[in-house]
Amino acid sequence: MKRLLCALALCLGASTQPLAAIHGKIDAAPIYIQVKVKQGGRTAETLNLGGGRLDATIQLVEDSGFVIRPAVNVAGGDGTYWSGNLGFGYYIPVTDRIKLLPTVGGAYSHLHTFVNVTIPNPFVPGTFLVIPNQKEKFGSASWFLGTDISLKISEQLYVTGIVQYAWAHVHTDVGSLISSSGSSSGFNTAIVVDYYFCKNWALSGGAAYNNSMSKEKDGISALGFKLGIGYYF
Repeated sequence: MKRLLCALALCLGASTQPLAAIHGKIDAAPIYIQVKVKQGGRTAETLNLGGGRLDATIQLVEDSGFVIRPAVNVAGGDGTYWSGNLGFGYYIPVTDRIKLLPTVGGAYSHLHTFVNVTIPNPFVPGTFLVIPNQKEKFGSASWFLGTDISLKISEQLYVTGIVQYAWAHVHTDVGSLISSSGSSSGFNTAIVVDYYFCKNWALSGGAAYNNSMSKEKDGISALGFKLGIGYYF
């Protein structure tokens, strides 16, 4: 498989409080991710992964609007996946109810699974050999640009939409048989709902979708969900 992993790091964290009132937030949540590996525009493999996410939004200088946004995801199941990303943003209050947080950053993702590989039989022309249980590894380094749009519904309830565009360089290894590199790009979108049940604590749930394809229609689509808790300080 070629060019199949582009920033599975889910954009499920969002800054939903006026940063003049807080210095930052930390979110922790279990996550579920379904990944569809595409080849030529068709689904070649579906992976179901479950794990956890830890992310933060931290104000760099008090009342300045500048923030740093680290995040880590770890998951297992049909494969083993981990990712880390770091973003830098600037908080823009548009109205009392609408806030923007443009962000730019980078990420690295790693995914490995086991696959059966079919190769031409060198001893019998026109036939094939199946080599079972070959470790398939994907590594993806990417850059992203996007924004969070936060809407204050009430003092307790906030809804945030997130849109990003990511560019990735991907390297793939299948055992000692295949090694390839390529590039892909695509949009990440997400929605997050935060409910503040006391002064510094909130329940946070969200869903995200990623679609990353090369010009040859190789790539991935990924759908992820989280439900966790956030602490604001």
